[in-house]
Amino acid sequence: MEPGRTIEEPKLTIDLVPRRFWRSSLARALPPVQWADCRAWAFDQADERCTVCGSVTGLQCDEVWSFEEWVEGPMRVLTGLRALCYPCHAVKHFGRTLHRGDADAAVKHLMRVNGWSRREVHVHISAAFAVFDQRNQVSWAGTDLTWLRDTLGIDATLS
Repeated sequence: MEPGRTIEEPKLTIDLVPRRFWRSSLARALPPVQWADCRAWAFDQADERCTVCGSVTGLQCDEVWSFEEWVEGPMRVLTGLRALCYPCHAVKHFGRTLHRGDADAAVKHLMRVNGWSRREVHVHISAAFAVFDQRNQVSWAGTDLTWLRDTLGIDATLS
């Protein structure tokens, strides 16, 4: 953190998905009509705005996951859906963005949204990759989609 700045919860963070769950998403698993219902719900909840920066253009539906210890073992748990603009979504999935060669735009967006310096962004990126490395050491027991069933009435399974 820069001298003289207070500690605040950042508006936008990087959430790297463990390798075990790459290419495992609701968008891929659900029939198109059900994914459209998910998107419509998320956009409606957000009043057709990005939930992070407020942009009204390029909205995408982002799955919100927590990674928890259950009796059955470590689980990936769906905790919600949210509307994100393309730049915020690119930050959330920074690993994919890095792979696509668009990291500089994501870094600039992260700096702007959070009011961070380039140094603060790089500290955050390092911390996000440390969490990613830890999560990749875990033998995940599975995925819980109870939220999806309880909130939108959609029964689904993901590997």
